[in-house]
Amino acid sequence: AHIAAFDSISFHSALGIRTDETMFLTVSRLENWKHVERALNGFAEFCRSGKEGKLVIVGDGASRAELEDLAASNGISDHVIFTGSVEHDAVYDYMMAADVFLSLYDLSNVGNPLLEAMALGKCIITLDVGDTRSLIHDRENGILLTTDTLPALGAVMRELSENPALRRQLGSAA
Repeated sequence: AHIAAFDSISFHSALGIRTDETMFLTVSRLENWKHVERALNGFAEFCRSGKEGKLVIVGDGASRAELEDLAASNGISDHVIFTGSVEHDAVYDYMMAADVFLSLYDLSNVGNPLLEAMALGKCIITLDVGDTRSLIHDRENGILLTTDTLPALGAVMRELSENPALRRQLGSAA
């Protein structure tokens, strides 16, 4: 019942996300090996393409200051929300509100956040490493990038922003 009653418009509004903006979400400890900078760099390219959106980064850790500096140097600080650590229950709220979930680690991307995003029917962009391809099939139930196609992340984010039907289709399949 919680999911059905969830009001993503109010949640977006509380975060300062307008109805015409796409909400991208990543959830992880902010450590170098988690490669959150990949989401930031892709999102910077998305913003440079003239699209409107917000990247919400849930989590905290040793590389937070470095990531905040990266957002600033890319000129996208106003479009990136660092939430810091949030309670596990609150993570679900962020996930339910998200339009697109990003998981871009080098090691397997099959962790609790990815599984939870799938269970919530979210459109997912992830990397084809480890066991990830056993769960996510490119353009069937998510977008699966490789280290070679990772530079296309901004373009994929733009495509998903412009195509809510594709987001819903991928999310439903997840």
